Amino acid sequence: MLGYALCALLALAPAARAADEAEGPIRVVSTKPLKVPWNTTRSSWEETKEIADSHWRAIPFAQIAAAVFLVKTGLAAPFDLVAAPFRQQSRHEVPFDIGGRLVDADGTALSKAKLVVRCTTPLEVSKRGYDSAYYESERYGPLETDEQGGFKLSAVGLTGASKKFMVHVDVEDGPKGSGSAGGYTVSLSSARPAVTLDVPGAFRLVH
Repeated sequence: MLGYALCALLALAPAARAADEAEGPIRVVSTKPLKVPWNTTRSSWEETKEIADSHWRAIPFAQIAAAVFLVKTGLAAPFDLVAAPFRQQSRHEVPFDIGGRLVDADGTALSKAKLVVRCTTPLEVSKRGYDSAYYESERYGPLETDEQGGFKLSAVGLTGASKKFMVHVDVEDGPKGSGSAGGYTVSLSSARPAVTLDVPGAFRLVH
């Protein structure tokens, strides 16, 4: 009887290791719904800031566009105030842990590398089904990896109307220079949170 139990434990060990490896560098801790009665106003304001921050000085037309969006933001406020009691749409605050070992394309650990973790949220869902733009909701770092290239961080993301957000890992300074370590999409559209690597980078995070 004891022999059968031992065999069962040995058989389950590889499966447990495989599950840990499949989990990846991001683990969602919980999800918290946040009612957003000012969703239209917020979206318009984030678009205004995006235009002003990115193109204000470079493109003259952007100044006109930013002014138009500013007026749109003001007009959206009373609409949101009236619609708030009837609106069911909500965003989610999503605490998560991210960590692992930072390695290059050959699998060599990048020790004492400085990196930044950014969370970006879709502004809105377009009629064509894809997200029109993202804004940066949180930024963490710079962090420094240890001698084995490892690091761990507890962070919080914010979903958009499409119930997802992205996590970007950017290496600012390291033994092999700077670059991206990947862009991950965290989606709440399924029964359980799903994490996918949508934007591979020059570096990798291994769990």
